[in-house]
Amino acid sequence: MQTLFATAINIHQMHALGLLLVGVLLMRAPNNRLWQIAAWLILGGQLLFAGNLYWISLYGRSPAHWLTPVGGLCLILGWLAVAAGALRRTSARTADSLSAAYQGDARNSDQ
Repeated sequence: MQTLFATAINIHQMHALGLLLVGVLLMRAPNNRLWQIAAWLILGGQLLFAGNLYWISLYGRSPAHWLTPVGGLCLILGWLAVAAGALRRTSARTADSLSAAYQGDARNSDQ
């Protein structure tokens, strides 16, 4: 049971740092919906995954053993949402800069 408790602590610590990272990202881009969803998924995944592992390590068994894989899925989806939010933000910036460059070229060719 100590191994299970140590695993829960490791998962909890790593994803707590990740949640702080998502918070910093949201401070820079508060309207990024994918990062907002990612924060909730990571938080929920932590509660379900690590919480259920804590429960099992303390009491021997869990009344809802299926919560661990659901929590793991939430964590995976949360990190995918972080990546998708970053890609979406980068592609939007690239599209804006290309559009501005194209408009600048069009103005220069008119003169």
